[in-house]
Amino acid sequence: MEKLDIEFKLSETGMYSPWHLDIAHKYNVTLMVTCDTGSFVKIGNDIYKIRYQRDMYKLYQYVTMLEEMNDKGEASDEEVLKEIDDIVNNKNKDFHLEKCQPLDEFEEKIIELSNGKS
Repeated sequence: MEKLDIEFKLSETGMYSPWHLDIAHKYNVTLMVTCDTGSFVKIGNDIYKIRYQRDMYKLYQYVTMLEEMNDKGEASDEEVLKEIDDIVNNKNKDFHLEKCQPLDEFEEKIIELSNGKS
């Protein structure tokens, strides 16, 4: 298994992930946002809001442990992917993720807004 394609980021708004905000900035679209902060994780092309900010580091540690176990042969690729699947589908009750709007759909809406078609 190659290294998992997972990124963790904080956002200055709890409403949009940094990846969503990057798209809005790319098209010079200003969004109305909340003033709270948010913790987000990108797994492949999917973005999830980590419901409780205190869980971001805990999730980071857990994913790092899974990768290390896989590297050492203590966990198979399938076992690691099942653990990740359980996390994103909220079957693992240690973490609470909320799936965000897919980036491609969001970009389509932003393009419409930037062209004045909203």
